[in-house]
Parts: sequence; structure tokens; C-alpha cells
Amino acid sequence: FRTDLSIQQKMLVAEYDNAVRYGDAVLESIIDLYREDDTIIIFFSDHGEEIYDYRDYMGRSHEPIITAGMAKYVFEVPFLIWMSDKYKQEHPDIVKRVENSIDKPYVIDDVPHLLLDLAGIRCCEFEPSRSLISNEDTSFTRLIHESMQDYDRLRE
Repeated sequence: FRTDLSIQQKMLVAEYDNAVRYGDAVLESIIDLYREDDTIIIFFSDHGEEIYDYRDYMGRSHEPIITAGMAKYVFEVPFLIWMSDKYKQEHPDIVKRVENSIDKPYVIDDVPHLLLDLAGIRCCEFEPSRSLISNEDTSFTRLIHESMQDYDRLRE
């Protein structure tokens, strides 16, 4: 219960929360469609959104200097890898690699490398170290493009 918000702001937060709940329901329906198949589903949002989370602001700001709060609420996004039981049985190597990647830092810019890796496609554009599930060392500096600030330093 947020006593710091006006009635209008609370309504906007509730509308946003309901939109997220609807998105979750759609995702659940998709998973249910493929639950019995040999399936892996990757879900991520394209951006975060500030909804009066830590300041009196709603939306996506494009300020030149990013604060820790902005980094958290605008640049962190939900990311899900779901695997059916059949997929887990058929691809135990992928399951292990996904499990080993749970706490790895990641950027959505690298999703194409993850998809190529999962599909077993090797081409000149594929960089194994940029796949979330890579067994290679994937340590790198995550920069926020607009400001070129180090994301992880902002979040410390």
C-alpha cells in the first residue's frame, strides 16, 4: 500500500500491474500449448518501465546520465527460459548449461547468440562467448548505450 502516491498515480500503477498480469496469462497459455512437446521457450521484455518506483516519474526517460534507480527500473527486464519435460529429457546438455547460467550477467543485445547456440547454428556472426548458456568465460562490461555508463557499477 503506497501512501506516497496520489489516487491517479495508484490507478496508473494498478493499470500497469494488470497489463503485466495479462502478459503473464498469455505466456502461461503459450507454455500450456507446448507443454507436452519437445519445446524451449525464451521470453524477455524489450525494455523496463518506471511507474513511480523510486521517484515521481512514469514512463521511460532518456536522460544523458543514468542513475542507479533508472538502471534498475528501465534497463532490467524479465527474462525466462522455459523447457518442457520432454525437452529436458531430450537435451540434458542444454538443461545443464541453462542451469549454470542462472546468475550470469546478461544483456538482451546478445539474445541472437543464445538463439544460434540453442539451434546449433554456427556462422561467422555467432560469438559463443555472447551466448548466455556458453561454457566459455562470459565476463564483460555491460554498458548502457546512450550514456556509455557501466551498468554493474551503477547497481553497486
